[in-house]
Amino acid sequence: ALLLLAAQDADGRCRNRMNRFGQLTDEARSEDCWGRSVWALGAAAARWFDGDNNIGAVRYDTSSGGGFNGMQRHGVNLNQGAESTLALVSTLQRAQLLVDAS
Repeated sequence: ALLLLAAQDADGRCRNRMNRFGQLTDEARSEDCWGRSVWALGAAAARWFDGDNNIGAVRYDTSSGGGFNGMQRHGVNLNQGAESTLALVSTLQRAQLLVDAS
């Protein structure tokens, strides 16, 4: 997530590489950096629904495909509202498009 926040410079150019100390190690440019940044953002968003979030909880019902409404300190709110389900479906569709294009 740190790379996603730091990858774009104020002038709009992006970078690709960050070392383990959180320092960007390449020059800012706009060649394939944009594509990598967009792909990384989409992959991170999709993983968030799969449990790569601050409470480690899967954010949808794998049986019904419904998205859960919210996160609480000790788990998820298991209600499945339309907005949550649409956010899930939209994110996973876009992530699949990124996978298909790579």
